[in-house]
Amino acid sequence: MYRPQEVIAGASSFLRLARLSNAILPCLALIVGYEVSRGARIHWLVISLVVVTLLHSVVTVWNDIADEQADKHNGITRIATLRHQKLYRPMIMSLWIVAGIALVLLCFLPLLASVWMAAFLLASWLYNDRPLQASRRPMLSIVILAPAYSFIPFMMGVSLGVFSWAALALAIFWTLGRGSLSLLKDYKDAVGDAKAYKKTFLLVYGHTTTARLSFVLAAIGYVGCIAVVASLVEYAVWATITLAAVTIWLLWHRARVFKESQYKGLDKVFHDCVDYEIIFNVAVIAWLHTR
Repeated sequence: MYRPQEVIAGASSFLRLARLSNAILPCLALIVGYEVSRGARIHWLVISLVVVTLLHSVVTVWNDIADEQADKHNGITRIATLRHQKLYRPMIMSLWIVAGIALVLLCFLPLLASVWMAAFLLASWLYNDRPLQASRRPMLSIVILAPAYSFIPFMMGVSLGVFSWAALALAIFWTLGRGSLSLLKDYKDAVGDAKAYKKTFLLVYGHTTTARLSFVLAAIGYVGCIAVVASLVEYAVWATITLAAVTIWLLWHRARVFKESQYKGLDKVFHDCVDYEIIFNVAVIAWLHTR
């Protein structure tokens, strides 16, 4: 049995590792799916957002555990520090408790929502662990990561309303946009990943290919999203103008990857793009809500 202070310390450690802010984009994808499918039960949306946030936190910690050895090359010792402080097991206990709460909450949602969350956990397992361990495979890492954090939560939101082909089309374009961001995420750890012989897309195909593909996917994703949203709302022209203006601004920031040559600067571009992506997401939600 753990002493109360160990339980509290373990829970605190889990919260630090969970990095809850990283769940913002998946949650926004869920809300867009809910809006485009005309979801009408707000309590389902609230429960779904809590579930996505909790399971995203679990998977984030899971990823840290899976990457413990590779992270050491980047000076990241989150898990090793917990082991040294004898807080690793209490933290794992908190992880299982959080996962259990999320699974209980799924009982209050439609069955299809639970199926999508099961798909999310399956994708996370394939990404982090054997036999596939897609995080170490350059193409598979993107193929699995982007849908896991975009398409799946998006479709979970759709499952709370009425399915339409427009919703599926928007989900696909949304995923292309998320994939463009996933391509840029490895700049921060590039030096350590190389020392650990981790075959990320960046290290295998190089900075130029990564930057170009990211920009192209972003452009296709944004344009596709604008087209679908404009086809659904009453004021299509105004929706197109406002979303296009945001898109041009976002692509201008994305183009900074072609000017940077240092990984530190490239990682700064990536984080800026992630932060600014929220603006586009919120704008889409606002327009869909006007229907």
